[in-house]
Amino acid sequence: VLGASQLAAGQNVKADRSFRIAAKFGWRDPLTQIYFMNAALNAGQPRLAALRIDAVLRQAPNFPVRDMLLAQFEATPQGRAALAERLALRPAWTQSYLQHASMLELPAFRARAEVVGSLSAKPWGCDTVSPLVVRLVLAGGPMEARQLWQAHCPAAIPGIADPHFAALPISRPPVPFEWNLVGSGDVSAMPAGQTRADATGLLVRVGGPTAQPIAWQMLAVPAGRYRLNWTAQGSDGKSATGAQLSLSCTPTGRSPVEAVALPGTKGQFQALVTIGEGCAAPFLTLWLAPGSDEVRFDDLALSR
Repeated sequence: VLGASQLAAGQNVKADRSFRIAAKFGWRDPLTQIYFMNAALNAGQPRLAALRIDAVLRQAPNFPVRDMLLAQFEATPQGRAALAERLALRPAWTQSYLQHASMLELPAFRARAEVVGSLSAKPWGCDTVSPLVVRLVLAGGPMEARQLWQAHCPAAIPGIADPHFAALPISRPPVPFEWNLVGSGDVSAMPAGQTRADATGLLVRVGGPTAQPIAWQMLAVPAGRYRLNWTAQGSDGKSATGAQLSLSCTPTGRSPVEAVALPGTKGQFQALVTIGEGCAAPFLTLWLAPGSDEVRFDDLALSR
């Protein structure tokens, strides 16, 4: 406290002496660590500075000026590399770094994604990175979020995730790059694998007066023309009526793609779509009109 007061008063020499005395008593005083962190950054020693911020955040992961301090590292390639070196050890403030950043702007989220993305040689797992992925999408960085998701989530694949609905997530909040069920009292939806071990797809039945959105995921892929394929079969194995796929800028938006049934197939459809018009990362949403028949969605694929 004495050193901080002297520093605020412009007594830099006295402040330096006070902080050096305080440093002899260990690494637990945050003001002392911040002083030497800034000194190391000013001297062009980001790795040494990172040791100091690490000491502060290990004791207080939500330190009041945490994001302001971290921003000094995130602003330069050398600083980001130094932070990554500390985060590789998975310190106690790792989850705080990924989760508690709601007030940050998009450039800061991108910097954090770069820091965490550089550690993909040993993936952290889907659950660990999902909070930062979601916040990055909400801030307007879907492409960077997708890159981070693929770097650290072993289940992530290019194009459409989980094309056979084999692993609907139930243990974490929605992540845009997975299938997310919309949820409605008029909709019944369950993976076909729950009824028979060798079955694939999503079994859906809709009641009520109008068509309903069933499930959605975001497509963060390069802009261009794509071929979208899928299966929509009724319980008799024939093409399902009332089943649609939509590409829109919101999860429950309805802009049906122009589908054609593939000749000689049972319930297989294809559409030529353009991605990048209207919104950079559109939502792919399954829709179904009401009816007594159960419909199976399956085999979704996006290709060029």
